[in-house]
Amino acid sequence: MFDVDFSAATTVSENDDQAHGNTVNNAAEVYPGDTRVEYYVAGDAVGGQPGNDWKALRLVFEKVGDSWYLVGIIHDEWTM
Repeated sequence: MFDVDFSAATTVSENDDQAHGNTVNNAAEVYPGDTRVEYYVAGDAVGGQPGNDWKALRLVFEKVGDSWYLVGIIHDEWTM
């Protein structure tokens, strides 16, 4: 269960992470060549301040032959 409804994301992006905070986001290095889909919810959308309290869900997919496989689930959020 997630703490926000990511189906109502503020932004959905592919291989372009919107979330930036003080934690290291090394998803591109850990999953080189795979596709990351990020569901980003801005802080003001969950009762926080703009720029703060954001949350992101990243799903990582790998293509093998003609099939796509979910190989990673990443939950990221604003931290102090």
